[in-house]
Amino acid sequence: MNILVNSLKDRDVGIWCKRAAWIVVAFNLINVGLNFYAALSQYSSAGIALTASVLAQTLRLGISIVPSMLFSFFILYAAGVLIDHFVGDEEEDDTDEIEEEIIEDAVPSRDRASR
Repeated sequence: MNILVNSLKDRDVGIWCKRAAWIVVAFNLINVGLNFYAALSQYSSAGIALTASVLAQTLRLGISIVPSMLFSFFILYAAGVLIDHFVGDEEEDDTDEIEEEIIEDAVPSRDRASR
């Protein structure tokens, strides 16, 4: 359990979710290309001429994968963003408050400067 908590604190989980989203897209695009190529090679080996209707059917077969690919991408990427936001939010708030205090201490106030 401590390993999971430490990974969340180190923001590794959010980064890996985002990377996994891009990996899913890459593999699915390769899959679409291979399906397109396989369908076209089946038509050409069967002696069917490559007409517009054959290309449209092949394209429809390849594009049928795209909605599930986009859904998987957005779910994984959103999970990574949410994890980064909720885990990283606490650390950034503390540093912002410290920086504001330092800036306020470093700049003299107008009341002191006008005296």
